[in-house]
Amino acid sequence: AGKMKAHVLLSVCAWAANCQATLRDHGFMMEWADRAGKLVFQEVENPHEDNIVTFINLALLFYARGLWRRSYIHKGNATLLAQILGLGSDHPGKEDLWESEVRRRRFWASYLIEGHSSESTSMIVRQPPESTLKLTLPWREEDFEVGIPSQPRACLDSGQSNGGLFCELIKAMTIWSAVNGLIKKPITKIDSRISAIHALDQRISEWWGSLPACLHLMPSDIPDVALDVLPKLLLLHVIYHQSLTALHASIVPLFSWSPGDDSWLSARQISAQVAFDHACTASDLFRAVLTHFSMLSAIPSFVAYAAYCGCAIQIPYMWCSQQTVMEKAHKNVKVNIKIITTLSEYWKLNSLFEVYVRYLYKIHSKAATALENEPKSDNPVKLTGFKFSAENATKTILGFNRILWTKDNGYAAPGEELNDLGVEDRDIHIMEECTFYFNVLICTNRITFKQLLRIAFCRLNLQRIYSPRKNNINDPLPQLRDSIPSRTRRAPTGKKWNRN
Repeated sequence: AGKMKAHVLLSVCAWAANCQATLRDHGFMMEWADRAGKLVFQEVENPHEDNIVTFINLALLFYARGLWRRSYIHKGNATLLAQILGLGSDHPGKEDLWESEVRRRRFWASYLIEGHSSESTSMIVRQPPESTLKLTLPWREEDFEVGIPSQPRACLDSGQSNGGLFCELIKAMTIWSAVNGLIKKPITKIDSRISAIHALDQRISEWWGSLPACLHLMPSDIPDVALDVLPKLLLLHVIYHQSLTALHASIVPLFSWSPGDDSWLSARQISAQVAFDHACTASDLFRAVLTHFSMLSAIPSFVAYAAYCGCAIQIPYMWCSQQTVMEKAHKNVKVNIKIITTLSEYWKLNSLFEVYVRYLYKIHSKAATALENEPKSDNPVKLTGFKFSAENATKTILGFNRILWTKDNGYAAPGEELNDLGVEDRDIHIMEECTFYFNVLICTNRITFKQLLRIAFCRLNLQRIYSPRKNNINDPLPQLRDSIPSRTRRAPTGKKWNRN
């Protein structure tokens, strides 16, 4: 008990004002935030635990409003103070004191916000030290309210749970950091990467299998979940689904726009189905939230990122020849976009996802791969035949806020964010032509040798166009397309063609 510092109170008010249009639009929010920032920086050389609270609140607020650099400065100060003040270690004999729990919660809050960054400069989440791995995880909320723990201690390396939501969120963010650390590394050997993916998949499955029953969430459960609990519980489930989605989509060019070849097709097909299933499950949760939950301003921005990644995976199936799959893709993409647009009012990063999803749709609509069913029931070559690799697109799909880092490894200033995927109209036209020939190749089993050579030549041209040197060549594709017999010009259906 005691007086609350002025900067803590101001930061709480400023952060809460982000959810109130009147306070946000009339300048009160930023006025309070600026005053809180000035006050807390006056104490920067005399660190106190309360300063961590203010720095975290301001980091979240500035991140929400698109002031990326200011956010990163405050986040860094929060993490640094937590380490300087020794909040990341338990004191023997005092683990069960309420005061110790408050200290730990401040440390774990800085841990979560640090893990939130895809390009974190801190090792605290990427490679937690021994003290962090053995630090007591937060108590259940019920125990925190009464000030006494009722469950045995749990920590990151114990594999146990105390049944608390805060406890499991820390485990989830630790896993997401591991996933992000793996998928952002260049693939040098595909067999090694696949082994690493399945090892991490096993780790995720073991954690999820031990999740307490009280934290399970199905779409039908959402109307009955307490309003203050649902945003955090939804985040927990979305991190789980998104971790597996991004992990497995990273080796599927059709989903991640990453480079790829036709090696290890069976493994890629399995991964594609895993990513597809989890993206669809996440869409089911989003649909239930939009239907039954009114406090959308309380939902974290990571949820909108997962919705965007889900769009990247499901948009190609909007032209699937299997009616059920196609209809589900249309419904899910619509729901995902609704989540993105709704949350963009409260999180500026989500406004960028609105732009990116239009690019994804535009390109797939002009160069749709001839998909006939879900990944497990279709030709796996189609998953790697999408040769429109674009590094910017891959960053947006797999990297969450990695797009906020500039080419110089600096954090973007407002207005310097990646506003497109680096795709020009001419590139889209070329991709449309190349995809046409690729669809012909994989969807027909009778074709003249001369036509086969033309198709192969088109794919070689595509690889030249998107090689690192990007050679400036005269595009022969329109002439080649005109030379194909007219009856082959319609969308491939898988039927046999007669030889000419």
